[in-house]
Amino acid sequence: MFPSCHTSPHLPIHRFLLLLLIACLALVVVGCQKGDAPAEATSAPAPAKNVKVAEVSERMFADEIDALGTVRAMEAITISTTVTERVVEAAFEDGDWVKKGELLVRLEDAEEMASLAAA
Repeated sequence: MFPSCHTSPHLPIHRFLLLLLIACLALVVVGCQKGDAPAEATSAPAPAKNVKVAEVSERMFADEIDALGTVRAMEAITISTTVTERVVEAAFEDGDWVKKGELLVRLEDAEEMASLAAA
């Protein structure tokens, strides 16, 4: 399979690769020895932390959470008109309860009033 050392004046390639593998393994073994202490053992211990001692007592506290978010209504409606006019007054505030037939908005009616006066 491989040439024998008797037939070639040079070192055969398989022996060269074997020697190279042995040298690499030797370097790995030497590098992994536990001769050095771990860095944690040689470093100084962490400084002591200051603590305060308090007497245990029972008291009430408010269960409150501050958070950011979006609030959406469970129900929503769309309001539309049969005419295109500018809204001049809203007769409700956001979140108000309204009843059927209640005035919600007042539209600009200048054109309608002029048409009514001309008739």
